[in-house]
Amino acid sequence: MANLDANGRPKPPLALTWNPATKDYERDADGLYVERHPVDAAVILALTVSLKGLPGSPETGNELRSIPPMVPTTQSQADTAVRAALSRLIRQGDITIVAVETQGNTYGLLLVTVRYFNERAPRLPGQPPEEKTASLPLAP
Repeated sequence: MANLDANGRPKPPLALTWNPATKDYERDADGLYVERHPVDAAVILALTVSLKGLPGSPETGNELRSIPPMVPTTQSQADTAVRAALSRLIRQGDITIVAVETQGNTYGLLLVTVRYFNERAPRLPGQPPEEKTASLPLAP
């Protein structure tokens, strides 16, 4: 275990890796929670939680679940909903959205994929930010 404190105990992660498909935090082979950059964790949280779904933070979340998966406006509605959900992170300069992509099927499922740059992630001087991807399967 590489991430130990001075007493040999595992250090708590900066932010946990939430998996929206399993609705659980990811763990490594040793059973420890997988760490994620706090900005990336905030992106996943904003895309996973329905708007007003957290009583203590009603401005957190999105309206993606209300979008019909196979209509002509699905893509534009998803783009608008993603940008609204991530507006605080965009405004603070934490992320830059590269693309919002949607895939729907006749069973009513919608997959929303957001490609973005985490502007706060460590990188070498002059190096461009690494493109990140957050995918969210949505059922009606």
